[in-house]
Amino acid sequence: MILKKKKMIERYQKVNKEEYIQQGDIFLADLKYEIKSEDGFSKINNNLWIVTSNSCDIKQNKLKYISISPIVPLYFVTESVAQDKKKKGLKNNDIKDDIKKLIGNLIKYNNKKFFYLPKNKSFYLEQESVVMLEIILTFRIDEVENIIKEKRLCSLSSPDRENLGWAIGNLYNRVAVEDYHKDHHENLFNEIKNRLDAFLPN
Repeated sequence: MILKKKKMIERYQKVNKEEYIQQGDIFLADLKYEIKSEDGFSKINNNLWIVTSNSCDIKQNKLKYISISPIVPLYFVTESVAQDKKKKGLKNNDIKDDIKKLIGNLIKYNNKKFFYLPKNKSFYLEQESVVMLEIILTFRIDEVENIIKEKRLCSLSSPDRENLGWAIGNLYNRVAVEDYHKDHHENLFNEIKNRLDAFLPN
């Protein structure tokens, strides 16, 4: 019996410059915004963003301001969490187990702080990333509309766009999205584990 490889769901879609801005639009912008991890362990100068304002409100010109949240590499979060747990005296193997659980929750979209974005080099998303949902910046639409349209890399596809909306709304329920392949959890953890091993030796 030959098993067919499950086709990966496309999480992103192309966007034309002429299209109106939507929730889930991902764009590059040098806003000189420095993000620090919760424990102060590390910081990053972020230039990748996602629109978090409601699509309908934007399209119907109901908003004077638009909201965006930063996108950061997944390792920025996992290393911050690992360092924090290390300071609290947890053993390295226990920390790695906790990181694996964190990744499992992220790819199932069961984390209220972060929204997982898989890498996709076709859309210039070079590494596994997360949206930092607790950080929201607002700008006047007339000041940033052209920047967002010009610098958009892609946009989330449905139902991931709607799932982001639920996450932003801080709801406990979420839109049903197709799960990642069962091997994705293990592969993603192994990729992160290579970086963790640098400061969490066995």
